[in-house]
Amino acid sequence: PQFSNFRLSVTTNQIKGPRDGGDFYGVVLRSTQEQSRYYLFEINPFTGQYEFQRFDGSWLNLGNGAAPSIQTAAGQTNIFVEVVGNSFTFRINGVPVRTRAFTDTLSSPFKTGEVGLSVEENNVEVAFSNMVITQLS
Repeated sequence: PQFSNFRLSVTTNQIKGPRDGGDFYGVVLRSTQEQSRYYLFEINPFTGQYEFQRFDGSWLNLGNGAAPSIQTAAGQTNIFVEVVGNSFTFRINGVPVRTRAFTDTLSSPFKTGEVGLSVEENNVEVAFSNMVITQLS
């Protein structure tokens, strides 16, 4: 299905892999079916970092930094996303990653698309569970 304005929550747990700086994983937002453009929000529980990026043939970093609420030991992390228009709000374990929403300020923000899950590094296995998507008007 195509989503425009929505809330998403998912529980993540890295269960296999090297547990190093390359272990980013998370959610894909507003993707085209062929994955030629999308937003990507991902975390690294072992460094306590997050990244929010836009892809449309090349990468544009929309935000990154430390998120103290990420569980840095092996375990579960809950990701919550709210997407309304070109505004994105992210919470990790109930705590906002920053005080204001992220905004895609380019002239053509992606307005609708599919939702997916992402694991970046080879030989990493992540369990995603309890994913709930609620469409907003």
